[in-house]
Amino acid sequence: MTGKIMVVAGEISGDQRAAEVVEQIKYFNPHINFFGMGSDKLREQGVEVVIDPTDINSIGFVEAIKNYKIHNQNYRVLKDMAEKRDPDVFFLVDYSGFNMKMARLGAKMDIPVVDYFPPSAWLWGEWRAKIMSRYNALIAANFPMERDIYRKNGAHTEFVGHPLVDEVEVNKDKEELEEVKEELEESEQNLLKTKRAIKALKEIKEKQGKLPTDKEVMYQRLLKTKKVINKSIEKKESKKAELEEILNNVERGKIKVYEKVFSGVKMIIGKSQFNVHEELHHSSFIEENGEIRQIPL
Repeated sequence: MTGKIMVVAGEISGDQRAAEVVEQIKYFNPHINFFGMGSDKLREQGVEVVIDPTDINSIGFVEAIKNYKIHNQNYRVLKDMAEKRDPDVFFLVDYSGFNMKMARLGAKMDIPVVDYFPPSAWLWGEWRAKIMSRYNALIAANFPMERDIYRKNGAHTEFVGHPLVDEVEVNKDKEELEEVKEELEESEQNLLKTKRAIKALKEIKEKQGKLPTDKEVMYQRLLKTKKVINKSIEKKESKKAELEEILNNVERGKIKVYEKVFSGVKMIIGKSQFNVHEELHHSSFIEENGEIRQIPL
């Protein structure tokens, strides 16, 4: 059974973030049908874009009047499409003023709503959170204060973080991994030199029965140095493995943010429509308590 998702993203940034989530949903089920409003990034993910609003210019009073008419036209087009194609869920991304109307439409048509990058209630007023709560939208909050305000006003809210923050963290992890690899290589070279020195002194000791005092002191110091280097290498190898696992998981699924958004969409549409179990059997994720969770392979 194939699910149907209407995606509504207005600005270029929303188009980008929506496309990232669509990509991850398709990872679990490539047969989901996506259509709605967006731009180039959503098109690249195979979404049927019927409206591209990114060329709208909102600067100036005259332009604002013209755009008000365009927004109403776009709303009517999407409303008509929703009535004809009966999507399982509205996936709304950013574009707060327009998408609050879409959330209201979803409530009227009894179509569940997931709102990613929701209206900024913590910045522009709690009334937005109250309204979205009335529409029973699942809020995918990007900031802790946003989560708290939406929950305070009764909205079903999940804190999913911000993708840009995760991208920064991934870059930090990559840089740290490179540093650890360099340090590990240097430690291994030092260990090799130490082992050679120990071997040379040991051969002298075996031939002569004992070493001169200064060389015996050097020999004992080298043995201690070898232990220290081995412990250092163990720690570095452990850190290297940990960072590689983090980066591999991010690269495999790229779901630091998206898994919770996806989980909300999946739960609303219905498990049977995603056929996730067979997909998950061969991946690094499991389904647990209605959510997709990441596990090591």
